[in-house]
Amino acid sequence: MHGVDFKRVGILLYAVVFLSYIAYLAEQSVPTIVEPPRYPLPADVGDGLARSDQELKELFRHALAVRYEEQKRQWNLEQRANEIREQDALLLNVEESSVEIAPVIPSAGVWITRAQLQEYLTQSDWPDTLHTRFINVASCESGQYDYVSESYIYKVNAIGDGGLAYGLGQVRIDYHPEKAARYDLHDALQNLNASYEIYLEAGNSFLPWSCSSEFIGRR
Repeated sequence: MHGVDFKRVGILLYAVVFLSYIAYLAEQSVPTIVEPPRYPLPADVGDGLARSDQELKELFRHALAVRYEEQKRQWNLEQRANEIREQDALLLNVEESSVEIAPVIPSAGVWITRAQLQEYLTQSDWPDTLHTRFINVASCESGQYDYVSESYIYKVNAIGDGGLAYGLGQVRIDYHPEKAARYDLHDALQNLNASYEIYLEAGNSFLPWSCSSEFIGRR
């Protein structure tokens, strides 16, 4: 009858306890990096191990190496996340400058700010009482939010609806060919005046614009 191989049992028990300790460290909020894979074995493990014991020893060390690399990867990810959070905090703490920030031009074309659109509306046929309503519609029709200036910018020469809608007011040339004949729809002021005529012809309504509350309410 064979006796119990206490040496092998000892190695297995040590491996289980050690890996349990490594798993505990990995669960902490700031991972503790286990120094690389050549962790010392118990003092009573000599060089005269049988082949199977030597293989167990190498497997144990391989498990340590895998755990070490995983902890190092996790630590690098957390470090990068902390760096991004610090950068975001710096951006949020920057005091607002009195100098107007120029918008980033997202694509080719002629873009204007909300203040410039307001100025064009003042020069156009649109009455002052409708300026805000039109700007809200234009923000959807020909506008795009600019995250640098934190406001909408508007494309004067915008083309939409498969090449049928033009300019700030996205005037449909298939619905209003007479406007395309009378106005340069890529000109900001002329497009606004053409849009105002469409508003009047619709019975003083923004219904022709799919972004308007009138249009949405009819769907």
